[in-house]
Amino acid sequence: MNLEAEFIRLPYRFDAEVVAREIQALPATAWQTHPQGLAGHAVLALVASQGKPEPGRLSGPMQATAWLEKAPALGHLLGMLDSAIGRSMLVRVDAGVDSPTLVDVGAYWHRRVRVIMPLASSSQVSWRCAEGETSIPPGQAWLLDGRRGYAYRNPGPDPLFFLAVDTVGSAAFWSVVNSADRPLDPDRAAAMSPRQVNLAGPPGELQTESRPASRVRSPWEQESLVHSLIAELGASGSGDNTPLAPLKSALEQFLRQWQGVHARHGDDPAGDPAYRQALEQLLAQARNLAGAWTLPNGIRAAELIDRTLVAGALGGGDDTTEVVALTDNSDQDRVDSISAAASPQSEDAAGTAAEPGPGHDPSALRSVHTRSLPALLKQAASSLLISTYQAGKLVIARESEGRLNTHFRVFNRPMGLAADRARLALGTAITVDTFRNMPDVAAKLEPRGRHDAAFMPRHSHITGNIDIHEMAWAGDELWLVNTRFSCLCTLDEANSFVPRWRPKFISGYAAEDRCHLNGLEVVDGKPRYVTALGTSDQAGGWRENKAGGGVLIDIDSNEFICRGLSMPHSPRWYEGKLWVLESGNGTLATVDVGTGQVETVAALPGFTRGLDFLGPYAFVGLSQVRESAVFSGIALTERVSERNCGVWVVDIRSGQTVAFLRFEDAVQEVFAVSVLQGLRFPDVLSPGDPIVPLSYALPTEALREVIRPQIQAGGHSGKEQPAG
Repeated sequence: MNLEAEFIRLPYRFDAEVVAREIQALPATAWQTHPQGLAGHAVLALVASQGKPEPGRLSGPMQATAWLEKAPALGHLLGMLDSAIGRSMLVRVDAGVDSPTLVDVGAYWHRRVRVIMPLASSSQVSWRCAEGETSIPPGQAWLLDGRRGYAYRNPGPDPLFFLAVDTVGSAAFWSVVNSADRPLDPDRAAAMSPRQVNLAGPPGELQTESRPASRVRSPWEQESLVHSLIAELGASGSGDNTPLAPLKSALEQFLRQWQGVHARHGDDPAGDPAYRQALEQLLAQARNLAGAWTLPNGIRAAELIDRTLVAGALGGGDDTTEVVALTDNSDQDRVDSISAAASPQSEDAAGTAAEPGPGHDPSALRSVHTRSLPALLKQAASSLLISTYQAGKLVIARESEGRLNTHFRVFNRPMGLAADRARLALGTAITVDTFRNMPDVAAKLEPRGRHDAAFMPRHSHITGNIDIHEMAWAGDELWLVNTRFSCLCTLDEANSFVPRWRPKFISGYAAEDRCHLNGLEVVDGKPRYVTALGTSDQAGGWRENKAGGGVLIDIDSNEFICRGLSMPHSPRWYEGKLWVLESGNGTLATVDVGTGQVETVAALPGFTRGLDFLGPYAFVGLSQVRESAVFSGIALTERVSERNCGVWVVDIRSGQTVAFLRFEDAVQEVFAVSVLQGLRFPDVLSPGDPIVPLSYALPTEALREVIRPQIQAGGHSGKEQPAG
């Protein structure tokens, strides 16, 4: 905890030589490596978790070890503090050894302080805390404000021995502290008379901390920690660039989420996935909002949040929140990776690439993700395409050096996607745009050698405003969900679209969005399943019962497989099962095609829309959904108060979330999600890209007669790829 002064000298005085003789009598085997692995240091546990000589453990009931029983003078020193004693140990620092700067951070230190008592020292030993520096003679007890950061130097020829005692204190203890000396303050340098401690005889019964290790930190503990953090960050902030306001909002959002999960699950392991999700989101937000913010004590704000709110919050214990050695940054990577949108020229620094439209703030495209997502994509040698009509972007998500690179391309209201390794079709406000992969062009994109696919524009078919939803290839034929005309259609050169199928309850073609047909799945090369939000044959009639009027239809029979769904989207046939998203409930589910029975696999924190699979994982698009008439009255808005936008990855074997990408600010809704298997780092180019006019695709036979120097002089070449 924070103290009002860097150093506070307690009034206690004792004969350090008596204690030193006890220490010398202890066997050499009692000494262990320092819990933080500090070179030239050794420790001996006196009070530890369950009395076991393991000074690195900070959780569980604290009890005296066998070594304390052999050193009664040390027992007197612990007893003189008149408070519940926590983890306590002797520390030996070899001659000529200096400590790194140490900072006491984490939930363990929220209400605790450390008392330092030198037992063998010299005038050459100095102690520094923040900007203050002093010597601490043997035979005295001092408090150091570990939150500000402290260090000690032992340049002399002899080892330094001191006793370190952790305690939450007591009323009597804090009464002494309040009146004790502040050696660096001239007005209070000698404010209290010394008190000599009698080390003779057996010590009295030692009072130690007996708190059990909690498996799940309570919301009340988290609330106290959050408020303390906000106060500390506020006191440490300086200048207009300190991201305190958004960080405070993120902390308060995390607290509400933790309270909600705890209210539903308490200590039950069934709530662990939800707890983990809250912790991962907080880590990602902390890195995004405060990744570069270093506090005056040298600790990064993001690491402070990690060690205080995340470490030990789930699973019990505070073992990872011991003193932090700032010279060792190996734990910095514990905070999850972040993608924050930036202009293309700052891609390497920001970990993302964004191409915002004119007048658009690039920072509004920022996103956060778990480390597990880029790791998963790297292992599978795959990437993601994500369409967001609300933000007017096609997002290409790909792994880059252990982080997720989110690359934004601008389109006019992009929605439906149909993609594989060779081709891409994208439905926009009034067109269907098609692209072909030209790997030879990919090799020439900047930075050279990084891209393995380049989807080049080929056709743009004007359909008019038909509100294209999902699309799918059936062989070489592209099928579209024509939501405005309540039908499935294809394209030809002569027409805006060619109607091919409509639900049996739709009496004819009209631009009236009668049932809000939206999802499409192709099985064995034929359109097979569709979803709709209602069964009305009137203009906009689906809105009347949108919360529970959804249907899943078998195209072959034009019969309902199941009814009563809540805003269903994205039917998919995968591994012998029919999957569907009940967007109004925010769930991923399977449907028994014989009985129509629906089984929920996972409940997610957003409006579920857009679905694809990769091995045992489902990639599910999530939207925040607007507070409007379209989305009012659905179960999701009652179940989840803080809705997310992005892509959540669900292990379909367990229903647990294993990774996520979450968008912030400008991107609030996702429509389609497509996994590009076998393509690690693709790009999708627009007709206005400078490389497009100088790139050519020719039939294989024609390429045999191409004069290569002319092709090279022209710029680039690319071979047409077969449909994959």
